[in-house]
Amino acid sequence: MFKNIYKFGLMCLAMVFAAACTQDAPVDTYFSIEEGYMNYSVGYDKVAKADSKIFTVRSNKSWELVGVEDYDWLKPFPNKGEGDGRFCFVIDENMTLEEREAIYTLIIDGEEYPRAITVSQATRGEFVEASVKSFQVLAPENIIKLKVKKNVEVQYRVLSDDSGTNGSWITFPAEQPQDKDSLYIKVAESTLLKPRKAKIAISMTDKLSVADTLTIQQIGTQELYGYPAKWKFEGIANDDNFIAAWQTTNYVPSDEGFAFFSYVAVDAITDKYKHDISGGDPRVTGAWPGDYWLYEVPSIVPANTMFSISFAARCSATGHKFWILEYLDGEEWMPVGTALTTSEPGVPVAYTHVMKNADQIVGGTFKVKNRMNSLKIRYRCVANWTVGNDTTPSAALSARNGGTVRMSHTSPLEIKKLATGVGDEAQLEMSAYHVALEGVSGSQGSFKIKSSESWSLTSTADWFEFTPSSGNANVQATVTVKAKSANATGLLRKAKITLTTGLTTKEIEVIQGSVGGGSTEPEVPTEPEVTDLYAEWLFSANAQNTYANTFGGYLETSATFRKDQGDGGLYVPSSKGNGTIKYVQIDKTGIDVNDKVSSFVGESGHPVVTGVWPGDYWLFEATDDKEYPAGTQLSIHFETRISGTGQMYWMLEYWDGEAWKPSAMVQTASIGENSVEYNFMPSTKSTANSIVDFTWTLAKPCKIMQFRYKCMANWNKDGALAAPNGGTCRIAGAAGTSPVFRVVK
Repeated sequence: MFKNIYKFGLMCLAMVFAAACTQDAPVDTYFSIEEGYMNYSVGYDKVAKADSKIFTVRSNKSWELVGVEDYDWLKPFPNKGEGDGRFCFVIDENMTLEEREAIYTLIIDGEEYPRAITVSQATRGEFVEASVKSFQVLAPENIIKLKVKKNVEVQYRVLSDDSGTNGSWITFPAEQPQDKDSLYIKVAESTLLKPRKAKIAISMTDKLSVADTLTIQQIGTQELYGYPAKWKFEGIANDDNFIAAWQTTNYVPSDEGFAFFSYVAVDAITDKYKHDISGGDPRVTGAWPGDYWLYEVPSIVPANTMFSISFAARCSATGHKFWILEYLDGEEWMPVGTALTTSEPGVPVAYTHVMKNADQIVGGTFKVKNRMNSLKIRYRCVANWTVGNDTTPSAALSARNGGTVRMSHTSPLEIKKLATGVGDEAQLEMSAYHVALEGVSGSQGSFKIKSSESWSLTSTADWFEFTPSSGNANVQATVTVKAKSANATGLLRKAKITLTTGLTTKEIEVIQGSVGGGSTEPEVPTEPEVTDLYAEWLFSANAQNTYANTFGGYLETSATFRKDQGDGGLYVPSSKGNGTIKYVQIDKTGIDVNDKVSSFVGESGHPVVTGVWPGDYWLFEATDDKEYPAGTQLSIHFETRISGTGQMYWMLEYWDGEAWKPSAMVQTASIGENSVEYNFMPSTKSTANSIVDFTWTLAKPCKIMQFRYKCMANWNKDGALAAPNGGTCRIAGAAGTSPVFRVVK
């Protein structure tokens, strides 16, 4: 029995030892790189982290990449890890004349892996590349600093000169920058009236051929040279000259005219701040209040000169919302248009434009009162408050972030000279805006003028005369109007005298009675009084019982189809004031082969149309049954959106009392074999609203105020359309962003 117990004990002890041995057995180390290859070849260009090949590690131990020597042109990121992970190589541009290679061994849990990773980079060969291709400078003496990337010795010489001086006005100072890739170029003062231009050749020292060239244009002493200045922004991201100018030197010369723009950052720069290109658009990441885009036309500006500027811009949702457009007048920056004030960021902020996460037109007209050596305009960020969007509200920032702001290629940047010797908006005193004459020849009437600006009178009528026809500022004058002939028509006859004083235009009505039975004491209307016309449309998802029934079906599934010409009697009435939004279309009976034409109110309460075709337009109308005189300022603000298959080319126009006028600079686009005129391209991102915000002045008295938004081409982002499609176009907005049509002044 004892033997059996002993045997049983030995068996139990053996089982314990076996279990202990099983638990203490070492786990096998494993390591692999999923891509399966250990060689990595790249071109001579820089390879950023975001562009580098990713290597995926599968391992249960620690690992580390160790170079067989110290390499200053690349580094692994990260260079070590624990367990599974990923790494890549960040590689500098190869500026040498040789291919280069780096070898990294892998240390796995302290042991060297039997295979190494080899990274090889191609050489660019001999090259010389100027950072920009042209400079535009003022008439005074200038020192230009040019960046020249190169890996060989170079020499510089004047290649051509149009001033007849053999380039003697361009020299290379003996004292040069310590940076071997920089060059100082001295441009002598110009006393010429007209500009001059020279081309500098950059050649490799041991070769005769020209490696690169630089054009220098110097303005002369001629006033107002270089207008209009225009940057086209074709949306081409591989325009080498444009990219180099923007990203390397922060200097972009105009495509037409004589001007340039840059971006000025006013405080400490962080790693968030950079210039880059997005789809051909010059873009800044990490803007901050006080920063500004600077646009300059470097020629002499006489006092009292009128200009205009127009461009398209946009911000990301995390970019800055409030900006102000300003021009330099003497020593003071002045707003273009009327500066508004908001306390949305928590403190009062003056601004002229609210940026959106969609392209919008920025611009206006202004007058420089002082004589200036150059025209300077800036678009300045004024608050650390983000744009936000439907899912992310606006918010304050504590530092520069990854938000962006850009000049957009959807509309060129253009600066125009409109007029010289222009007066101010006049402070005008008039005794009357009408003159009543008796029907006989020689009858007279008069009125008095006193203006803060010099003034002049004109008329196209030939049956009366007036004197004086002009006068000086701040001097009261009596204007006498005299009938040159009798009025024997039996009816009243009427005509106008136009008064121009500074920026102000007024009309004086002349009425003559008839000697053939008409009244010799005609009833003369007084000048109509300007009051505050205001119409606003408050869109709401709860629109079933309101404007949904006057514009179309409420839900998209019950859209109202119509092919008839005109507005079909459908409209959206304004929530405040007396106004309507209508959709006016051409007759689509023969072209709507797929029954795509419809108008309805969508789930969000927006009026929507499909089947848009060239000639169709949205029409905004407002009235309060009062006639508003010439000179009345009106404004409209609304948001619009097209779907991804919606038409791209549109025209924004206003009725000035006698004709439809474009609200922004008209552009021409080549589409297929045809061309189209337009001045507005709404965003083709189906979730992005585009903003229309415009102010204009009536040229003639008007009772019904009108603005329209007209389709100009059957062309969407995918090309030409053969027939109306299901792409949508809507007037968007809600409380706070709803359409508003009003008298401003």
